Amino acid sequence: MKRGENMLTIAIIGAAGKMGSRITDNLSRGDYSLLLCEKGDAGISRIRERGFSNTETKRAVPSSDVIIMAVPDAKIGGIFGGKHITRPMIGRPPIAVKRQCLCLF
Repeated sequence: MKRGENMLTIAIIGAAGKMGSRITDNLSRGDYSLLLCEKGDAGISRIRERGFSNTETKRAVPSSDVIIMAVPDAKIGGIFGGKHITRPMIGRPPIAVKRQCLCLF
């Protein structure tokens, strides 16, 4: 996609972790608007050290076209209000999220 108003917005939840960092590196080379999400101070610091900014998940999810969840299995339920998600969901919105979602386990 070309830069501008038609740019795809992608939220990466867990952007400072092992998998999230790799995904961020790869997508940052493309023409995407990235919203990087981390909750803890250490993760937020890692995002900032790499020259990016952190976006709160509750702000990023509603404004994203695609949501990538690069978080451990044990954390998935906490992100979706205690609901347990047991398998990757591709192209099907999870609980209360009306967007494309890709869960990476």
